Amino acid sequence: MARKEASLPVRLDTESKERLQDIGDNMGLTVSAIVRLLVKSFVQEYGRSGGRIVLPLEWKTADQYSNEPVVQKARPAAAPAAAAPKAKAKPRKV
Repeated sequence: MARKEASLPVRLDTESKERLQDIGDNMGLTVSAIVRLLVKSFVQEYGRSGGRIVLPLEWKTADQYSNEPVVQKARPAAAPAAAAPKAKAKPRKV
């Protein structure tokens, strides 16, 4: 992701903020990361459409797209498997 150089304070109602936090927890993202992704997506779509955007935005769910990857919930990394105890080497006769 591009370097973040500008700060943009955004005020949200409590319910929206809580819902974004829940969504972020489910997706492994922070609320700030979600907002950055949404803004970036909006700006790209605005450019693609030649500056014509219909508000409010209409969202599609992943199953409404054909042949597009589905974003899945981030899974925490698995803990490394415990190593089996090493067998003691038998003393060698020299």
